[in-house]
Amino acid sequence: MEKFNPTPIEKNEQRVLTTAQLAEAYGTDSRRISENFNRNREHFIEGKHFYCLTGKALKEFRANTQFAYSPKNIHTLYLWTEKGALLHAKSLNTEKAWEVYDFLVDNYFRTRKMITSNNDALIIEKLELLEQKINSLDNKVNILENKSDNIIKTLFDMSSSVFAKGLEFIYNNFFK
Repeated sequence: MEKFNPTPIEKNEQRVLTTAQLAEAYGTDSRRISENFNRNREHFIEGKHFYCLTGKALKEFRANTQFAYSPKNIHTLYLWTEKGALLHAKSLNTEKAWEVYDFLVDNYFRTRKMITSNNDALIIEKLELLEQKINSLDNKVNILENKSDNIIKTLFDMSSSVFAKGLEFIYNNFFK
């Protein structure tokens, strides 16, 4: 398979491909993808297999997405999900389409999920380290609390000592 490395595009937190990207990957042209879609329209569900962007939604998508394919004269942009790419591969039914579909699933659509999984694992690891540090600090605080309690108890137990007499002197001379 020729090297195909599409610019990642996301819609609703999932990777998608434009019609032009899908056509390039499958070795055909955008017109053929559009014809295929129109012939099999009843099998495609918007939001599951594709997103159709027009008007304000298209304008916002262009403004918030960084990818090279964004001609100004286009009024409708179709974005194909993993399941939409599968329906096109099934309809095209060529060896190249199936080969490319497998490549896209492994190296394009699932990449975001792998990154998310890796990020989740990293976050969990960092949370576990943080929990260990918190537990260690809790133990140190408990030790310090015990030591300070012992010091205070010792100071009060020294009622007959010089310290107690000094406190008594200070109290009697400065606070009465």
